Amino acid sequence: MQWIETGEGYTLTQTLRARGDRLRLEVRLTSPDGTPIWSSKHDGDLSDVFDWQDKTGEAVASDIQGVILQSAGAKLAHLDDADMAAEQLRLKGLLNFVDVSEPSVFNAMRYHSLAIEKEPSLAQAYACLIVESLAAHTLRYQSCQPYLAKLPEWIKAAEALAYQNPVLALLVSDLNYLQDFNKAKLRDAIESALIRSPFDHTTLTLCGWGYVWMGDPWPALECFAKFFKLGRLSPYWHGALAGAANASVQAGRFEDALAFSEQGLKRAPDYHTLHLSRAAALAYLGRLEEASVLVETALQLDPDSTVETIRATSNYGGTPEGERYLEGLLLAGLPQ
Repeated sequence: MQWIETGEGYTLTQTLRARGDRLRLEVRLTSPDGTPIWSSKHDGDLSDVFDWQDKTGEAVASDIQGVILQSAGAKLAHLDDADMAAEQLRLKGLLNFVDVSEPSVFNAMRYHSLAIEKEPSLAQAYACLIVESLAAHTLRYQSCQPYLAKLPEWIKAAEALAYQNPVLALLVSDLNYLQDFNKAKLRDAIESALIRSPFDHTTLTLCGWGYVWMGDPWPALECFAKFFKLGRLSPYWHGALAGAANASVQAGRFEDALAFSEQGLKRAPDYHTLHLSRAAALAYLGRLEEASVLVETALQLDPDSTVETIRATSNYGGTPEGERYLEGLLLAGLPQ
């Protein structure tokens, strides 16, 4: 059953049994040293075998990601940086990326930079660094500037490694879109990534944001909905909430945008994108005073933010849905 994926070094064993029309999948996860650390059972019926397969794959993928993170994190807690291998440093960086606060982003970049120093061909570490660089650049984190200076070097290395890793290939496509705004190329890259890694929470986040940038909210919301089933312990949870809030404004689902942004701000109160999406939703709901307060907060976090700088950076595809988001920002009081 190859539709279930696991982490490097861990072994997932699966036993599928059938009795009449009834199915039972038993799954066991063992650590790299052979120690059993988790097991589960999933019952289904032949009459809905395909839906059962998808739901079971999502549930198992979500559970094992959490188990692996907890298990590996406990082992890494007592190791010095110099004693960790490149893959361990990569994981340590992910464990530090708990929100989009400046210390979180800085520490994640530090560990991932150390990872590629030890192993310059570690594609996953480049993928993490590019995501973190985008966050640091957008939020103008001064402490991260020494790492941001290395971004062109990292992108060049990533392009050479992209064929190895669907997440890295997708990131390169996202970066290219933010330069040339070629929707056809990005859409092809997203569809390819979703076929190659349908249960990967990072892929789902990046694909969702790709659709957001193209002004296509409905497939974006599908990606984020699937992410929320799989990525409950993902370091990109706040990013997915921000993307879902933006996509909900684009789709005219303003109450949903408020719900997503409220969840996100509890976890990442300095994430100005969440403030802006919430402000746009409130403005469309006629709650202009509340929207204005959120715009003021967003401008404190990013004083140079305007509707035109956002359009120039993210484009939103020139669609009616993308324009709905930008017009909502204007209505909320963000400068033109």
